[in-house]
Amino acid sequence: MTREPLPLHRRLRAWTTGTVISLLLLGWMSLWRRNAEALKRMDAMAETGKPILIVLWHGKYFPLLSMVRGRDIAIVTNASFRGHVVARVCRFFGYSPINIPVSGRANKLEFIKRAIKDGTRMVVIVPDGPLGPRHVVKTGAIRLAAEAGFDILPLSVASTPKIILDKRWDKYEIPKPFARVAIEVGERLEIPADISGTTMETLQETVAKAILATDAKAEETLENWKKS
Repeated sequence: MTREPLPLHRRLRAWTTGTVISLLLLGWMSLWRRNAEALKRMDAMAETGKPILIVLWHGKYFPLLSMVRGRDIAIVTNASFRGHVVARVCRFFGYSPINIPVSGRANKLEFIKRAIKDGTRMVVIVPDGPLGPRHVVKTGAIRLAAEAGFDILPLSVASTPKIILDKRWDKYEIPKPFARVAIEVGERLEIPADISGTTMETLQETVAKAILATDAKAEETLENWKKS
């Protein structure tokens, strides 16, 4: 049995909260100095070959919500109150949220695949979210890529100066006003359609290493930008 949908008053509250957050984020990000040249490569990838499943760590998504806007992207969240807030923020910036069931026996992968529109070229998922452990790729992202026919593309962002919420499990990062913010994309990973139990752990480690490598690449881009 799945959890009952949020009542109307909770959904209205989530909509209001998401709208306020979106407006604050829009004003906040307008103060950043941005380097998003790498997104051109992501866009080019989306136009050729299989569609891509964009993966990034939970603690990195704050600046990306606004900086990647203007693209036909579906973002996976859940049907909790917090998920409805995130969905409102996604819609504000032009994305298509996919609210998966919070709990129960529903096949969440099937739910996501049904929700993806024909022709959708990019889907975003945070493979260590929503509750961690930090930087551990869960099996859901791998299975979705395999079953839905997506390649995986790591995405990351680096910023300075920034606030790091050390008490949160994900070490959430928030660029400060007037920060430099640099985006990088990693290497496209092809996931086989047939995944056996013996290869899943290897694939999880491969994807995690690819995201961490993209984190390092973003930090390098930021450092080179600061020196130029």
